[in-house]
Amino acid sequence: MSLRKAPSITPARLAANRLNAQKSMGPRTARGKAHSRMNGLKGGGRSRFYQGLWRALLEAPPCSVDRTVRSVLPPELAAHPRFARVVDMFRQAEIEVVLEARMDRERQQGRSFTVGRPPNQKGGNGATTLLQSPRSREVNYHSKRR
Repeated sequence: MSLRKAPSITPARLAANRLNAQKSMGPRTARGKAHSRMNGLKGGGRSRFYQGLWRALLEAPPCSVDRTVRSVLPPELAAHPRFARVVDMFRQAEIEVVLEARMDRERQQGRSFTVGRPPNQKGGNGATTLLQSPRSREVNYHSKRR
């Protein structure tokens, strides 16, 4: 514990502090404001937008991920990696549900089911997997290499 007396603030120092405080107004450009708006997303899932996105996607009807995201999120938030990961996960789940339903229908009708090119086309044995590209909205087909 220090026995030194705390220095008193002089009127000149107090005036300088007040002048500096008036200068500090946060970001001024549109880019700076957009960047500071994302600061609340650094920590995690407590953002009202993040929680609202999860709630909306869980309650959304089937095959409506993109429509739901457009209605819930502003475009600058939709491009943020944290939101993009959630949206991609829901898109992949949607694709898997559709494929599973299609496979069930085919099995009930007694037909075999393959995803992708037929075996007689150039470039593969016909067995392909369906993958979602994390940076695009289109579905990409990638052949299995054995």
